Amino acid sequence: MGSDPRVTIADLFDEATVALKAARVVKPRREANRLWAWLTRTNPGEAFLGRERGASLDAIPAFREAVARRAAGEPIAYVLGRAGFRNLELRSDHRALIPRPETEGLIDIALERVSSGCALDIGTGSGCLALSLAQEGSFDRVVGTDLSASALALAGENVRATGLQVQLARTDCGVGLRPGRFGLVRDDVLRRAGA
Repeated sequence: MGSDPRVTIADLFDEATVALKAARVVKPRREANRLWAWLTRTNPGEAFLGRERGASLDAIPAFREAVARRAAGEPIAYVLGRAGFRNLELRSDHRALIPRPETEGLIDIALERVSSGCALDIGTGSGCLALSLAQEGSFDRVVGTDLSASALALAGENVRATGLQVQLARTDCGVGLRPGRFGLVRDDVLRRAGA
């Protein structure tokens, strides 16, 4: 479908900014730009620079729906379906907590302590920590566990999307894993970091 010259991207940004500001979103114009960029598969800079163009007719309803979801309080990572974590772009939705920037430092702490052998991530959620360890460490084996089947399904999607070697297992705190020695266990890293 084409674009509507009567409705510019800037018009949509203005409309979205009003809705997001009314919902007390901290940076409403920035989030409007991010939502448009995500929907149109451009980067935020391109979306901003092209804001005087007519808006794509098929993107307008999807954009308005995304803005409504965000204005209703849904986290932007869930609306976008993506979250960045260190060097990874991961799928993110209600099945697990959103990967947090402040958690990224755990990887540095973990790799300073142990960077090879076997690593175990208990409560893997989206798999962000296990995947980062697999990507940045020299581990023979990285295992991510979670009791939640839906969280493990999300982690599995992220494992497949990244192509990184992470084994996933549904277990409560690692109970039932085959015997072996793990040189790095995420819970141990959290205790040492004071988290």
